[in-house]
Amino acid sequence: MVKQQQCTQGQQQILHHGMNGGWQSGKDLNSRRKMSAKIIQIIQQRARNANVEWLKKVPIMAMRLEEFIYRSAPSFKAYNDDSTLKNRLQEGAMYFIIKTKNAQKQMHKQKQQQRMLNQQQCQLQKLQTQMKQPELTVHQHCPLQQPKSCLPNKQNDGSGMFEKQGHSGSVKALLTEWFEHEEKPSINQFLAERGEMERKASIAFLVKKHGLGRLQKKRSNPEAQKEAMRVINIISFEKKSAAPAAVE
Repeated sequence: MVKQQQCTQGQQQILHHGMNGGWQSGKDLNSRRKMSAKIIQIIQQRARNANVEWLKKVPIMAMRLEEFIYRSAPSFKAYNDDSTLKNRLQEGAMYFIIKTKNAQKQMHKQKQQQRMLNQQQCQLQKLQTQMKQPELTVHQHCPLQQPKSCLPNKQNDGSGMFEKQGHSGSVKALLTEWFEHEEKPSINQFLAERGEMERKASIAFLVKKHGLGRLQKKRSNPEAQKEAMRVINIISFEKKSAAPAAVE
């Protein structure tokens, strides 16, 4: 019982001081080799059905366990005591299990912190990109679920919106609102809901031509947002193309 208590105290001291008792020296090398061989034999006896890969790790495990009991023993006599060896090996195994679990917890915590940092950096980049975007039209600030009257069109603007410059501006506003729509509808569905039936085919053609549908799917990426805003900003109806069939 006294020997077991000494063993436990040695285990506690090793966690803080590395060596217990101050008796260890280079003269112990031959005894330590014998102890390592003895530990290998004990492990192999307890794991007779283990596979080959596991058995290959036995010498490394024995070396670590021998190091533990060597450092934690209060004296050479306690270190070399066969009557307490198995108990000390169990304590050593438990020590390494706890140490491994603590290391895994710390690694998991560090990964979580890094993930949160990456998310914050992504949000900052997104904010910076939005602040650098040129102001397209006053209509881009309309709410996502705005009424049809918020957007200029042929029926309600009454100001020659289909002249070249004005027409281009209204298209930019429509595409900006569509791109930022939280439900990510298809361009055809969005234009139909806005009553833009006359311009539906031509705008859908521009979306396909400039790859805005692909950019909309990746809009959480700041670079995709930046590219989309650049493309929308240069869209113009000055050179109209014959619109193909409706694009989804």
